Amino acid sequence: TLKQGLECQKQGLLNQAVVKLEKAKLVAQSADEQTQISGALGRTYYQFHQYELAKPLLEKAYQNSGGLQKADYANLLGNLHNNQHEN
Repeated sequence: TLKQGLECQKQGLLNQAVVKLEKAKLVAQSADEQTQISGALGRTYYQFHQYELAKPLLEKAYQNSGGLQKADYANLLGNLHNNQHEN
């Protein structure tokens, strides 16, 4: 579930977070849940430096969110852009 994936992410168990979030993505029922999962999965891939996997997920989450969450995704996308051009 999303909750389990986020908990693994918080604990630094990134491999487990990816597995749980990918499974959650398959069964998500609402657009809001899909957005949250996309953001969490994108953030996890970003932490793995898997920028090509992170980017479309973070873009989707950015496009479908608002407020502080949208700002957080914008910040991550900016950092991702900078990291891609440094390497």
